[in-house]
Amino acid sequence: MPTDTVDVTAGFPVAGPAHGAGDVVVTDLPVGKAVTSIYTGPYDGMTRTYDEIAVWLRKHGLATGADMWEEYLTGPDADPDPTTWQTRIVLPLA
Repeated sequence: MPTDTVDVTAGFPVAGPAHGAGDVVVTDLPVGKAVTSIYTGPYDGMTRTYDEIAVWLRKHGLATGADMWEEYLTGPDADPDPTTWQTRIVLPLA
């Protein structure tokens, strides 16, 4: 989860083995159970969704691992209207 500093990895799916070169490093996403949510709206409104996920996790006695990611399903490249943008939030369980 972001704090004062955050390490960011940008990625995209590939259809086969990938190889890094130079500063490019190939990584795999973790496998296992995760909590996911699809947020619809402008990026600056996602905090509420993260807060709701945290409440749900506490209610169910679940904890997440150190890593999490967002998948930008639709965004400004698909539609200039930010109310239509969709982001999948993924938090693997510990």
